Amino acid sequence: MFIRKMVFIGIICMLGLTGCATNTKSGAEGEGDKRAEELLSMSRSELAKQESYTIEMEKQEETSSKSEKSEDKHWSSAVSFHVDYVRNPYTVYLKSETAEGKEREEYISDTEYHTKVMDDLFIKQDDYIPAKEKQIAQRFIDPYDYIDIYRIDSQGIVVSEEEQEYILSIEISSHDASKETMKLMKQNLTDKIKLRYTLDKTTLLPHKVEAEIFTSLKSENLNSESVLTLQTTISNFNGIKEIVMPVDTSEE
Repeated sequence: MFIRKMVFIGIICMLGLTGCATNTKSGAEGEGDKRAEELLSMSRSELAKQESYTIEMEKQEETSSKSEKSEDKHWSSAVSFHVDYVRNPYTVYLKSETAEGKEREEYISDTEYHTKVMDDLFIKQDDYIPAKEKQIAQRFIDPYDYIDIYRIDSQGIVVSEEEQEYILSIEISSHDASKETMKLMKQNLTDKIKLRYTLDKTTLLPHKVEAEIFTSLKSENLNSESVLTLQTTISNFNGIKEIVMPVDTSEE
């Protein structure tokens, strides 16, 4: 009888400990979600205070397709970007270069858009273009653009630490995302998104952003898959005083 009583008490204690452990874990997860939300909010706020900064991005894309009527195909592309951004007055200098050595230079402001045609010759484009170009440039100057586009909830963000940095990691698929995010992912043919933000512990400014976007298109005749990889660094905060628009050579 004594042994049975002790076993029963032991089982009760184990159940109690299990309950306590479960509650502790849930509390930790809740705190983690809150911490991610706070860090993200503070980082956005600090970035909004910066009058200028520089972005360097490496973009790589791998695409493969399979079809019953043709051979399997594979494409790859790589582009590097350099972007200087001044908040007020809004001005962006954007230079891109492909793996094949093709270059493009653009200057964008609220009212003007200049593009390089050869050597140091620039042409000012029509006035309606800046709005479109500003939308494209937003992908570069706002490192949190993907979180906004796909409306990713902070509950999906995992926070970790290194010596001088906070790491915000996100990985979602079209199967386990929120209904709103899932809808947006399907619209963009996106299967999975991986994001990793490196924040400076002192300033909370984002210094490095890594992204992987997995997309696919499946039909009766064609299956296509693509992986877009982005490696971005942000630096030179408040280091750019002014971006001067080039002379419009078409008026000379």
